[in-house]
Amino acid sequence: AVAHAASDAVVGDAPELIALTKELTKNLDEVRNSVEPVIAAARAGDLVTAEGISYLDAKHLLMLSYCVNIVFYLLLKSEGRPVKDHPVVLRLVEIRAYLEKLRPIDRKL
Repeated sequence: AVAHAASDAVVGDAPELIALTKELTKNLDEVRNSVEPVIAAARAGDLVTAEGISYLDAKHLLMLSYCVNIVFYLLLKSEGRPVKDHPVVLRLVEIRAYLEKLRPIDRKL
């Protein structure tokens, strides 16, 4: 009952926290299960890459940066600090836009 009440309080106070937590989990899973194994295979020579490894490294860093910024946003919210005009919000939007632009490339890989 206490956990349910706490969950209701979070949803009522900051409904975006639930979505951001899911987004964080999804991105960390993608880094762990998709990006890192491909990078490891490419570095081991199991995959033929010309400049592909730099793309994978860039995507890996971008996804990790996105996750770090989500965690920072969640930290600010948990401390009750205002986030409305905080630079982290703009950074999250920018990184998300970059990740969306990469999706067509990812589909071809």
